[in-house]
Parts: sequence; structure tokens; C-alpha cells
Amino acid sequence: MKVGDLVKWVGWGISQNQGEVGIVINVSPTTVSATMAGRRELRYDVLWGGGKIGKRLYMSTLEVVQ
Repeated sequence: MKVGDLVKWVGWGISQNQGEVGIVINVSPTTVSATMAGRRELRYDVLWGGGKIGKRLYMSTLEVVQ
């Protein structure tokens, strides 16, 4: 996933906003807690269709729209 990709919210299973569509506006690496041995993973900021911004979203909660 990269900046500019159109994505759909898939959430953590059942979610009231499931299927909402937005655009990735920022990708940033983050250090996961010490229990994960400092593993780095990416987080995503998304501008949703309604104008709200989702910050630091997990990749597993988003799906790229083809």
C-alpha cells in the first residue's frame, strides 16, 4: 500500500463503517511495543470520503481497491 492508493475499510470483522472508501495520504513506520522486540511495521493515514482522517491504521484493517 502506498500514498494515493484507494482503500476500503475492512476493520476487525464486524464494523459499522465496513466498506467505507478513502485515499491513503501518509505511510509511516512505527516501532511496535517492546514485547514485539522492536519490530517495525507500517501504519497508514487515510482521508475517508466523508472528510474524516483515520490515523495510524493497521494494514490488516485496509484493503486496496482495484
